[in-house]
Amino acid sequence: METLINWVLLLLLFFIFGLAHELGHAAMSRIFFKDKGWIITMGSGPAIIRTKRLVVNLWFFVEGKINYSVVDGKTSHQILRSAGGFIVNIVFAALIFLFSIKYSEADVLPFWWRIVPLALFANIVIVVVTMLPMKYFFGVVKGMPSDGLHILQLIKNRKGKKGE
Repeated sequence: METLINWVLLLLLFFIFGLAHELGHAAMSRIFFKDKGWIITMGSGPAIIRTKRLVVNLWFFVEGKINYSVVDGKTSHQILRSAGGFIVNIVFAALIFLFSIKYSEADVLPFWWRIVPLALFANIVIVVVTMLPMKYFFGVVKGMPSDGLHILQLIKNRKGKKGE
C-alpha cells in the first residue's frame, strides 16, 4: 500500500512541478514579450478541465506544453523564455534540498519526509528531460524540440545571422 501511495504522490508531484515549469515559461513570455494570450496544456487524452489559460487532459502527469500568442522577439528574450521552465524547477529543487537540510533533525510532519525526496526527484527529472537537446517522441509534444534543443537552435541561428 505504501508503494502505491508513493506512486500516486509522485504522479501528482510531476503534475504540480510540470505545471510550475510551464508557468515559468509563461512568466518569461509575459515579462519579455508582454504576452497575454499563452495557453498551457497539461497531459494528453481528452480534456477534463478547460479554462482560458489552462487545459488539463486525462493523463495530466505525463507532459506539458505552452502555446504563445507572441512568438517573435529578441533572441536573448526567446532564450530566457525557453529557460524559464527549468529555472523554476531548479529553484524548487534547491529550496526542497535546503528545506531537507534545515529540518533534517526536526520533528516536522512525517508526511513531509515522504514528499521531500519525491519532489526533489520530480524536479530533477523535469530539468534533465527538458534540458536534454532532443525532439520529443511521445504524446502532444511529439516532434517538438525540448527547451534545451530550442535554446541551442536559437544560439546557432543567432551565430549564423552575425556571420552574414
